[in-house]
Amino acid sequence: MARCERHGLTAIRVRARQEQAELHAAQGDHRAAFTEHKLFHEQLVELQSAQRDARARAVQAMYETSEARRQSRRYRELSLRDPLTGLYNRRHIDEQLIRLLGPGGLPAASASVALVDLDHFKRVNDTFGHDVGDAVLRRVAGLLQAAVPADGARALGGSFAARMGGEEFLLVLVDTAPPDAAALAEELRTAIAGHAWEDLTGAVPVTASIGVTGAADETPAALLGRADALLYRAKAQGRDRVVTDA
Repeated sequence: MARCERHGLTAIRVRARQEQAELHAAQGDHRAAFTEHKLFHEQLVELQSAQRDARARAVQAMYETSEARRQSRRYRELSLRDPLTGLYNRRHIDEQLIRLLGPGGLPAASASVALVDLDHFKRVNDTFGHDVGDAVLRRVAGLLQAAVPADGARALGGSFAARMGGEEFLLVLVDTAPPDAAALAEELRTAIAGHAWEDLTGAVPVTASIGVTGAADETPAALLGRADALLYRAKAQGRDRVVTDA
């Protein structure tokens, strides 16, 4: 018994109490058997309580571990989001393009990007203030998100919309050839130009210029550089248009 006490072997101690009570009963020593049975019962209750506590602690530990993982994923996701628009941010763009274009990524010419820049956006901020400008950016973000194809279940990550910074956005279109990406970008351009902006900007229009190009065997910086060159060609040609190299 003393060894069980020292080493915390409660279950063995309880079983030993039970066996001792049965031994005393077999020997006809009912007083000793009754005493041992009382101790057995008290220690059994103690053991069962300890086991319930242990199970509760194990469940709590599992919950806390699961919650910590969930919170970690949540904070990770927040770190990849633009706080104003809720779209992905530049950090996510860089990480995903490396995955998509790097070794083991997508085959060449199986993805496209569309770089979107709002035309004369400074005029909106200067005329109506930055609160209205932010509201415009949030609405444009919603239009971009609505344009993203529903292919998010891909192992390498699906298409997504992101904010590059300021009034510049990016669509990364997986499994989308440049002609299809250009058609999607044209639909987006039309949606932006045709949106009811009057409650925010009055008679001041909101339009976008878009540069579209297909991913090739190149670095993310080179891909974005080509899209940027096409975007500026759209600006030079009069804005509110899509220019592609397809």
